[in-house]
Amino acid sequence: MNRIWIGLAVLTLGAGAAKAQEEDLIGSKKAPSILPKAVKAVMKKEGFRFLQKISITGLDDRKADFRGETRNRKAFAAATGSAEVYAKGLRYLVRSGENFFPPDKLKGEEGTRAAMFRNPAVLLLDIRKLSRGATWGDDETVDGKACIVAKLSADERTVKAQIKGFNTYLGELKQYGVSDITPYIDVKRSTSRYLVSVGKEDLLIHRIEWVVSLAVKKNAIPPGVPITLPEKVEAKMEMKMSGYDEELQLDLPKKIRQWSGIKG
Repeated sequence: MNRIWIGLAVLTLGAGAAKAQEEDLIGSKKAPSILPKAVKAVMKKEGFRFLQKISITGLDDRKADFRGETRNRKAFAAATGSAEVYAKGLRYLVRSGENFFPPDKLKGEEGTRAAMFRNPAVLLLDIRKLSRGATWGDDETVDGKACIVAKLSADERTVKAQIKGFNTYLGELKQYGVSDITPYIDVKRSTSRYLVSVGKEDLLIHRIEWVVSLAVKKNAIPPGVPITLPEKVEAKMEMKMSGYDEELQLDLPKKIRQWSGIKG
């Protein structure tokens, strides 16, 4: 009888170990081999829901929150919250009253808030492009999903391109003819880092944290301009992603349907 129980126990433990091994699709695989697969798995879905929280510090400090859905086939996203924004690739339209405009055509707070939104599809493509240098970090749980965190950094060329995104937040500098922050930034000391939480059981991305830290050149402001720049300008974004296998429905304005080619 004891032998029977021992045999059953061994079989049970073996089955449990096999199931645990089967559920962990990452195992000992390296981050650069997994991240492109994770991005591909996300983009093969019809779309997903997202929550973005963004903060800018160092220039014209501000915060913004967005929530919405994507349609991966056309790199499309619809977001509400701090502004009503629609994105198709790198193109954006913002609702202002009954009309829609690119963010840079809207003046003041309305345009600035909208410009803080980032199309999830663009973030995913950046992650895929930069995945060669990724390494694994800690394990974490995102909304009940067991994940492992991939850490990666942008190259200098990507950082240069991202610096231009800060031109919307120049604040008082605009009064003195400054329209481009690039000449005031030390690119080599600036960084752009990503933390990407990949599900161990589904190979889907459930959370992205992106931090861009710009080092300001010493004595960057011309003489006679009564403004002091901080040593660092920083943007932080956290995006949670969910609803991959749920039915998604978008109620889009007619103008946006025509512009995006998305029916809803």
